[in-house]
Amino acid sequence: MKIRLRLCITKNILALAPKNFVFGNNHIMRETGQDLNATKERVKKLLEVPALIKIRGGRGKCETMNGKVSALFPAVFTIAFEDGSTKTFPYADVHTGNILFLKQKD
Repeated sequence: MKIRLRLCITKNILALAPKNFVFGNNHIMRETGQDLNATKERVKKLLEVPALIKIRGGRGKCETMNGKVSALFPAVFTIAFEDGSTKTFPYADVHTGNILFLKQKD
């Protein structure tokens, strides 16, 4: 009985999931084959480069601001925004896609 219940739940989840959604190693969550050192190198290349930064917060909140990476540390990096504020984030946020660096529109 328990096995049937699990199969029914799995079928219902698959029916509701988008076509490009993959269970397990989910490509939406992170880039497969990348490690945290590769993410650090990508952020290092963005040092002092102006960008549009999209920050995904919890519970579906999303914030988009203009800014640039101002400082790099072994475990975190700092973003300076145009309004003068700064925030510090771990490299794991970039790795998982919670922080996206986009090209600024001219």
